[in-house]
Order: sequence, then structure tokens, then C-alpha cells
Amino acid sequence: DKIISGLSLKTNEFGSVQGSFIVPQNITAGSLSIGTTKGRVYVRVEEYKRPTFRVSFLPVTATYRFGDSVRVKGKVTAFSGYGISNARVAYHINLQPVLVPGEGIIRNNVGSVWINNREIKIDTIITNNRGEFEIACKANMGDTIAYVSSLNYYITADVTDASGETQTAATSVAVSKYPLSVHAALPQKLAVTDNGLIPVRLDNPNRQPQKGTITLKIYNIKQPLQYGKNRVWQKADQYVLTGADFKKAFPAYVWKNDDDAYKMPVLNTISETTINIDSTAGKLDLSVLKKQPAGLYKISLFARSAKGDTSSFNQIIEVLPAATPAVKLDDWAPVITNVKAGTQVAYLVGLNRPSHVLMETYDGAKLLS
Repeated sequence: DKIISGLSLKTNEFGSVQGSFIVPQNITAGSLSIGTTKGRVYVRVEEYKRPTFRVSFLPVTATYRFGDSVRVKGKVTAFSGYGISNARVAYHINLQPVLVPGEGIIRNNVGSVWINNREIKIDTIITNNRGEFEIACKANMGDTIAYVSSLNYYITADVTDASGETQTAATSVAVSKYPLSVHAALPQKLAVTDNGLIPVRLDNPNRQPQKGTITLKIYNIKQPLQYGKNRVWQKADQYVLTGADFKKAFPAYVWKNDDDAYKMPVLNTISETTINIDSTAGKLDLSVLKKQPAGLYKISLFARSAKGDTSSFNQIIEVLPAATPAVKLDDWAPVITNVKAGTQVAYLVGLNRPSHVLMETYDGAKLLS
């Protein structure tokens, strides 16, 4: 290594230094290093050539399924605005399958062989007289497709024009077993001070907005008479004690899945509404829950796109009316959370029955009280 410049620097009150140097004109392009006795970084030096065109891929608006021909369109455009015809497009397609949880490795022991990102196609095509090009491949993996939840294709295009200039662009396309997804920012808890309006949208696997409808159902579920403490041991795979014997021996703890709200019986439907979703987003109205007693409620969403694809999911929401104790021991219902120094923060916490609560206040790792 040849030293081409050096500086003597002194740290400031913050322990940092700064300096500069000029890269000589007569050195060859390559890698330069800047270092001290404590460390070293590398800088790439290359001759700058101003690009004359750019390569871009169009958004993937289509919804593809397994077995479809996936098509991606791109365009080569000069900075003056016209499309560059007869440019050479050398493209590479890499495939990253995503396994269905538990599949592949359990069945046929093939998981480690093909779940890795691998190159599946290389080819060269020519842009048309408008500077456009199209890349296509088949979305399939033969018999192993049964173990896959989605196929992610990563496409890179190196475009060279008549002068020899090369520019690169990349994009990705997802092909999923689930062609529609619902994105709703449903809260874990809903307080009376919340407006209850939740943004929601429908997307295809390539995150393109979809039009459709969403049916919102809100259910009242059977609440336990009391919630137990969190287990201090792992959940058992086999139970020797009956529920009655367990409760007699450990009255404060949960037996099996007694505290799993998703397994609690549904009592009745509180409300059912259907909203239309345009190409941007919509709003779910949960304000009816603010009129309900404190407790846990089941939210069910069923979506259907304009193309007929469907999706659904359920979520449990805890309703926190004013001055109501928390449902579970580890649920804190905030009353006063935005305070100034020296004033108090207020929470409600409990088990809906007489309890002893040990409260510790920390500043980082330091115990304050």
C-alpha cells in the first residue's frame, strides 16, 4: 500500500475529529483506505460518467396465482424523454419460495434443498421502438408447490444502449396462495376516549390496492369469572390433573387454555356492517364497542375483492370504559399518562377481585421505589 496523504488531527470536546483530502488525478480507479491505529474504512474511487438514460419497471398491478405466467414490464427512457429502442436487456430471475409453516422439511425432507434463493432464468431481449421490454416466467415448482405459501421472484435487468452505456434496475413480484390481504390497524385495547375509526385497505401480494368490500362483525364472548396469573412454567403437553383438581391445588393459575380469548364461546352478535373499499382505503367503525361493558370482544373481518378473491381474520379487542379495572393482571388501563415532572401517572390494574399488588418503579435499570 502507498500512502498518498496524511493528516494530524485533534479531537474536540465530543471526542470526534474531521478532516479532508484531495484524491490525486493521476491515480487509477479502485479502492482507497482511510485509517488510524484504531481502525480503517475503504472508499471506492471511480471515474464519474453522467448517465444519459434510466431503466424503470412498471408497478405489478396484476394478481398472479400458482401456474400463471408472471409478466413484468419495463421501459428504457433517455433523460430527454424519448424511449431508447434496440437496447440490449440482459436479465436474471431469482426465486425465493416461502414454505407453509411445518411443511417441506417434515414431508419428503426437501426443505433444505430448495427454499434458498436460487437463479432460475437468464436471458437477453431487445427493447421495442418505444423503449419497452417485457420479462416473463412460469409461477410453478412442480410437485413441491403444495408445500409453498408464496413464490417471490427477484428480477434484475442490465440495459446497454448502442454507445455501450449500461444502467441497471431491479424489481420483485410475489405470487401467493393467498391473493388478497386485509390491512387493518386494529388496536389491542379500545378506550372510551378513542374515536373508534380504524383505517383499512385491501392489497394483492404485490401491495397494490384492491377494490372490494369488507364485512365487519363484532361479537360478545363469554368472559371468565376470574382471570388467573400468568404461568411461571411452560404449558404442559399432557395433563394429569383434571380442571377441578388443578384449580383446587393452584387456584390463582390458569388451567389449559382457560385464558385464551380466541377459544371463549361467542354469546351473540353486537353489530354487523359492510363497507366498500376503493383503490385507496376505507374506515372501520368500532364506536359501538364504547357503549359496551368492560371486557373482551371478538372482531371478525371478511373481505372480498372486485375480482372475487377473499380473505378473513379475527382479533380480540379489550374494551376499557372509564374508571374500570383491567381485565387481566398484566393489562394496565391508562388514566393519566401525559404528565410533567413531579406529577403523578395513574393506571388501573387488577383481577376484578380483591388482590394484593406489588408495584415497582424503575428509571432504566435503577429501582426508584
